Amino acid sequence: MKVSAVYAITGLIIIAGFAGKALFRKTRVPDIPLLLGIGVLLGPVFNLVSVRELLTLAPYVGTIALLVIMLEGGMNLDVDRVLRQLKWVVLLTSLAFLLAAGGIAAVLCLYAGMPVAQSLMLGAALGCTSGAVVIPLVQEMRMAGSTRTLLTLEAALGDALAVVAVLFLIHYVRTPVTDTGLQVTLIANAFLWAGILGGVGGVFWARFLSRVGRMPLSYMLTMAAILLLYSACEAIHASGVFAVLVFGMAMTNAESILKRLRVRRPYDRDTAHFALHETIGWFHQEVTFLARVFFFVYLGMLLEVSGFTRTMIAASCGIVALIYPSRYLATRIVGWMGRRQPSIERGIITGMAPRGLASAVLATFPAASGIGGTESFIQYAVFVIAATNLILTASVFRSERRMEALVEPFLADPGEAGDSGADRR
Repeated sequence: MKVSAVYAITGLIIIAGFAGKALFRKTRVPDIPLLLGIGVLLGPVFNLVSVRELLTLAPYVGTIALLVIMLEGGMNLDVDRVLRQLKWVVLLTSLAFLLAAGGIAAVLCLYAGMPVAQSLMLGAALGCTSGAVVIPLVQEMRMAGSTRTLLTLEAALGDALAVVAVLFLIHYVRTPVTDTGLQVTLIANAFLWAGILGGVGGVFWARFLSRVGRMPLSYMLTMAAILLLYSACEAIHASGVFAVLVFGMAMTNAESILKRLRVRRPYDRDTAHFALHETIGWFHQEVTFLARVFFFVYLGMLLEVSGFTRTMIAASCGIVALIYPSRYLATRIVGWMGRRQPSIERGIITGMAPRGLASAVLATFPAASGIGGTESFIQYAVFVIAATNLILTASVFRSERRMEALVEPFLADPGEAGDSGADRR
């Protein structure tokens, strides 16, 4: 393909992304089908790019998109609200992941005849919601701030939990271990160290920005910091993705965190605020937009239907049909445990179950590790990713219309609308 054609397609994709965002604000219809459709045209339909070549790039494309989106998601979190929601986040993430992964494994084992170990691997890969899809979307939707915080943290934890679970299962199949308690401890430590490194790093970075925040290239320095943080966490087997989310939250809530810790070292808050909200915040919104647009187009390019069998399609439909009841059950259990949930909020949480590039990448890990019977995992993943994102579009449109009807009486007085998200129109 000519260089000029590549640039022309890139420009058209960006314009389509902007049009999709404007369409969502006007009609409340997400731009996901539009961007996926462009990817399908570029990949499977016109074969401008090889799917095999795309899969080799998936770990790099998926990781950088996820880090950019996680940083913005963290920067939009309020630390006080996070602490109030933390126990519900852990409960919802654990229940939703375990119920979905177990149910998917059961479908694959009982219907598709897949061995138990391989079924559990694919169940773990498809058991998490996609942070790259959920986090930018909830920032635009009308919902309570507590629900937005819950879904943001759940998506981040879910991605990290899926990675840890798949790698654990691969390791278990290759070299079985009997000390399950040790493995659970290692998984907990992965999140604990990620939280510590991300939190300390974010507070330190806010203080550093108070010194250099008015200098050029502060955003580039911040990007370098999150890349180094991610690499350091992965090197010690902690969750780099979760660490970046915590880093973003700690960076924008540094003053509140320092007050809680009773640290009274003064720093130039005005300069730090300028860097975070006028320089980094503004520019990062542009970068996140690009990452999200090209992420969905890239997903569309992966939607190659060759190699599907009837059994595979039927099992994939069963997986998609099972994801939502299991998520609804997890949401209801959280409600029974004491978290107040209006019916519209339950609908939003239940429908927020898209799978993304992380699932596609994780689906390739077992075959790459030499585990037999896992070569077809990518076909299952592609089908489930496409179906759950299309269902998400319908779910978001429905919940936005319901929320619009609820907040319409308050639009004449936005202050009365409170946390509903009406002010985010």
